[in-house]
Amino acid sequence: MIFIVVEQKRQRRSIAVHLYPSNSMVLLFNSQKGWPSRKYLTCKSYNEIDEKIETANVRYQVWAVDQCSWSPYILVCPVVDKPGHFASNKLKLKLTRVATPSLLEIHRQFGVGRQVYYVQSIREKIYDFLRAYQRAGVVDIETWQGMDFGGTYEYSDNPNEELEWRNQAGAHTDCYVKYRESAEFIIISDIDDVLIPRHHKNYLDEFHELNVQYPWASALRYYRFNTAFQTEKEASGYSINEAVRTARLAMNQREDGKSVVKTKVVETVWIHWPALTKGWHTYYDIDSEFNFMVHFRNWTASSEAKHINRKSKVYKKSRPLHNFFAADKFRLLQMRAENFVAKNAQFEFDALPSDSVYYKLIENCYNDMFYSRGRVVTTCPSPARCNFPGNLEGVECAVAGGRVKHTFINDNLIVHHISKATKGMEIHSEGCKYL
Repeated sequence: MIFIVVEQKRQRRSIAVHLYPSNSMVLLFNSQKGWPSRKYLTCKSYNEIDEKIETANVRYQVWAVDQCSWSPYILVCPVVDKPGHFASNKLKLKLTRVATPSLLEIHRQFGVGRQVYYVQSIREKIYDFLRAYQRAGVVDIETWQGMDFGGTYEYSDNPNEELEWRNQAGAHTDCYVKYRESAEFIIISDIDDVLIPRHHKNYLDEFHELNVQYPWASALRYYRFNTAFQTEKEASGYSINEAVRTARLAMNQREDGKSVVKTKVVETVWIHWPALTKGWHTYYDIDSEFNFMVHFRNWTASSEAKHINRKSKVYKKSRPLHNFFAADKFRLLQMRAENFVAKNAQFEFDALPSDSVYYKLIENCYNDMFYSRGRVVTTCPSPARCNFPGNLEGVECAVAGGRVKHTFINDNLIVHHISKATKGMEIHSEGCKYL
């Protein structure tokens, strides 16, 4: 998950970001870990007039994870002006010119210009709801397929099990590179992380205030506090205002922060902070007295009143979310959300499923893999290692798919890539699948 904030005010100021020389191409790919630190590939580009052949250094997008045998890489190639074709070590490319309702609405209403969702599999009705927001110009949906060798390797680790957390680092940087030159700030977060401006009416004003305080920051990192809340199971009874009213922050459960990245000085990103940065810029942790992210970690979906043990230690160490934010802010959010949904997504909203098929399965798998082990990984953490039911009749899902092409460069190098013409979401009637 990644959110894009596009500057809408101060239009006289350019927000275009140029970290690379003019006429550069960025190639992102996954491969086995351990490429030599000064490994070069040859880049060839040409148009109707010129041709250019250059060598470029292969770098990790982010630091390699010890327990994973695969990692995402980045290659930046100099190219001719307006290239018509590009190749790297004989891989040829023809060039052309070119999720819950409350979280969607909170980010939209506080100034996120574009929310981008990278999807491997998703319940079909939730996918339909996201597509309604996409048609309204609020959301972009990127299909994020698992990797398929197609039998080209007889002895090899499964890359889907050997890329950290479904290759999220690759997804973050893929999205970041696509939108960097259109945004002044980009928020990197999971779907259950929410930032609510406390001292301003929108995100940009808050970020600009902090930017003055931390001019050398590569990112502004907000701490997160685990939060429990209750919502209605049925879409007809859902209310942002009511969800916030029941939400309580566990003040003794502060999590690692998530970042608001300054695009002019950051090249690649990771889930918690920037990876490759320009010069001596570094991220700064924002004092939680100023603001923090709400981590909606513990969900209860029920139409019945929840009985809370007010004498418990957990309750006594928690605080109501509405203590930190003005109540009228959420009432206005609710009213605007209802109006927006009524205009753009009412049919899809009413059709949202009220059952939860995978939530507990995923939670249990991640607990076994990571949280119950003191958050220390012993194997590469990946949902591909989870044992989910193979066939769930009647559970309709949209799954990222497409035909994989396998290009043999030499005896030591094979490139696997999705055919753009076949890339898309496929509907499955027997549950969500990883591949």
